[in-house]
Amino acid sequence: MYKKKTVLLPNAITIKNKIYNKKIKLNYIIYTGSYLYKPNKEAIDYLNSIFPILLKKIPNLKLVLTGGGYSKTFPWLINKGIVTKNELHNLIYHSKCLCVPLKYGSGTRIKIIEALSLGAIVVSSKKGIEGIDLISKNPPFIYKNKKDLIKIIYDVIYGYKKIKKNSVNSKKYYLEKYSMKNVIKKFINENKI
Repeated sequence: MYKKKTVLLPNAITIKNKIYNKKIKLNYIIYTGSYLYKPNKEAIDYLNSIFPILLKKIPNLKLVLTGGGYSKTFPWLINKGIVTKNELHNLIYHSKCLCVPLKYGSGTRIKIIEALSLGAIVVSSKKGIEGIDLISKNPPFIYKNKKDLIKIIYDVIYGYKKIKKNSVNSKKYYLEKYSMKNVIKKFINENKI
């Protein structure tokens, strides 16, 4: 175990480049991840704490949760629990944004890589999006504090069509960069396996 050179296989995904046509007639932001995992718990609690502020300007806005483990109810909350991968991707794609207010954790977030590869709009803390090679910013949006997060969510919802177009245009980059096939090929070539 000692005096051995170790290398890490980067996170990667397998997503088919497809169009999600199953429209959802909701105005919502989404968070994905089990409430039983402490960083997710804190992020979900944080989103619920800012929702009364968001509703002052956007009264029909909803928060969709997936991943299970959550039992509280709020008028703005739609708790989907554990869903299929296809349903998850459809929910992420049609959301106004995937909002990831993580305060701590380690490594790159598969949920963010998947969302970027789907062409979804991502709003994240600096910690949440760390380690991901971004093609551009705005989108994805990286907020600094609570006030900034609320402003960015408003800006995303009011400027949704233009921002969504930019996200969809960027998805090819993330699909190729984080493709499991491409990551493994690069890993093998670089490490002479």
